[in-house]
Amino acid sequence: MTTTSFSAEEYSAAFLIDFLATLGVRRAELSFSGGGDSGAVDHVEFTYVKKRLPSDEAVTEQWLLALARHHLLYPEYKVELPPHADKGEKLLAALVEKHFDDHINSHLGDWYNNEGGRGSVAVDIAERAVRHEVCYNTTSHGEPHTAKANHPDLFTALLAAVNLLGVGSIEAELDFDSEGYCWSQTLTFHAIDGAVVVLDESQQAALLTACNAVLCVHSFEGKPLGPADSMPELALAFYETFVKSPALETSDDEVESFAVSYTIGPDAEQLFPSLEWTATFCYHDTDDGDSDEVIAPVIGPAAKRARRSRPRAA
Repeated sequence: MTTTSFSAEEYSAAFLIDFLATLGVRRAELSFSGGGDSGAVDHVEFTYVKKRLPSDEAVTEQWLLALARHHLLYPEYKVELPPHADKGEKLLAALVEKHFDDHINSHLGDWYNNEGGRGSVAVDIAERAVRHEVCYNTTSHGEPHTAKANHPDLFTALLAAVNLLGVGSIEAELDFDSEGYCWSQTLTFHAIDGAVVVLDESQQAALLTACNAVLCVHSFEGKPLGPADSMPELALAFYETFVKSPALETSDDEVESFAVSYTIGPDAEQLFPSLEWTATFCYHDTDDGDSDEVIAPVIGPAAKRARRSRPRAA
């Protein structure tokens, strides 16, 4: 039994590197990401010295030889198969992922809850190094962008139609993800004096009919305005018609989500009906987290002492 002492992480790194080296691996890289309340390894990629994947048989053969060598030289250290004993390159990926789970993940902090984070682990065979880095996602709210869309004829016609139901203005709130998918939309109706108007199902159906009748006889930028079948669709139709293009001109690639609110009603001077909208963007940022490396020791039998040659007796 050897008297050399390694930490569990050092030995695991050394065993992994030596095993990958026997199969012609030059580098292995694992990436991971998470958010909400879950995270996972995304993929493990390998670079080979001869740009050729080892066969399943070669991987199995070298794995058995590595285990035998390990038990012979370092029986005090433990090496286990991953939970799922795959074959070929899947086994190699599972071994890299197991090293990540056993020795690196616990040092990374919270990269899988709330905003989450992402990172990578690189196994460099030539330098006998296992390096990892992680960054954490953060969000920040930008300044709201407010603008007015003046289409007096159309808004006058819309409000004239809904005034019969006691509605003086229409207020909407919509939430979008980074791809522009609207996952939440609500409409609130106000009387001329500002009080909230609650419409029952029949009144909502009458309001939809009135708004659709106006939309179907008008066009916007040369395009006819289609009818809406529900209140959420009506909220989205007004957004897509009057707000979408100018609102998204203020966004960029770092937007994580955004919210839009708009009100159709009299303008500040109470002269003409208008639509005022506000878009607030939530931006995606990252904060650098921990980065570190472990240099794997060389594991192997102790160097043998050279024997002194004895002169032969005459």
